[in-house]
Amino acid sequence: MQRLLWIAMLLASPLALADSHTADTGPVMETFRCDFHEGKGPDDIWASAEFFNQQVDKMNSEALNSYFAAVLLPFRASMEGDYGWIGEWPSLRTMARGLQDYYASPLSAAVEKRFAEVADCRANTWFVEDLVDNYPDDDATPLQDAVEIYSCTLRDGVTMAQVSSAEQAFVKANGEAPVAVQRWTPFLANTPADLAYLVAHEDIGSFADFNAAWLASEAGRANQAAFAEVMDCESGLYTGRVLREPASTM
Repeated sequence: MQRLLWIAMLLASPLALADSHTADTGPVMETFRCDFHEGKGPDDIWASAEFFNQQVDKMNSEALNSYFAAVLLPFRASMEGDYGWIGEWPSLRTMARGLQDYYASPLSAAVEKRFAEVADCRANTWFVEDLVDNYPDDDATPLQDAVEIYSCTLRDGVTMAQVSSAEQAFVKANGEAPVAVQRWTPFLANTPADLAYLVAHEDIGSFADFNAAWLASEAGRANQAAFAEVMDCESGLYTGRVLREPASTM
């Protein structure tokens, strides 16, 4: 189901008609769901991430300098894992160049050893589409505070056109809201999810204000029902901490 969805979306895209030597994708997200080893905790991942940044800076790779990374810690969430790492690349080709530069560097071995001492992780890769990109301008680090994650499976017979209709209604009503909303489509992913959504808020108060207003509105209730008709989702609320930003925003 996941791969068929991706193939259908790709065939409907101008990318499929482009020269294979010049074509590229939109943003790519790599996600890691991790379980701490005994005696390890958040302070250890912050220290490992700081070491990661120091070593990556020394690699002086243009592709690696485009990488964004954040860690999500469960706040009100039952989804598996003690923490999640999310890392966004501008495109699939950029990700490939960045990973090649990273693993070609002798510095990467020490970084990997540090991370392996902290936790065991399972990786997935997704294609990303921004649905709403209106995070507050006075905060240069989205995902810093309150992040909703939805892991969704489509109901039998549902098409991407039906999903798009529900998404467009949401975007029409929330295009000016101070949030960042992304849809993730599995690419190389060992997950039952057909789609996932990320909704980032500046803080827990902003999360509450947005959802209280949305759920109390007629448009919000109708949109909730529209999504429920096409998909079934598990959800969780996380606190986020940005670990690395692209060089242009640092």
